[in-house]
Amino acid sequence: TIVFYIISLYLLNNYYEFDNAIFKVIFIGLASLTFPHILLEYFLEKHEK
Repeated sequence: TIVFYIISLYLLNNYYEFDNAIFKVIFIGLASLTFPHILLEYFLEKHEK
């Protein structure tokens, strides 16, 4: 995870200022963790019915 964070930060730093790159990496990272969790909860709830 840390390796992907550093790689993403390096790549985004080429296009954005460092502060904005950090915010974008954090936001993308949180979204990539949250979305599959929401889908899993949805499918588990749908399966119970």
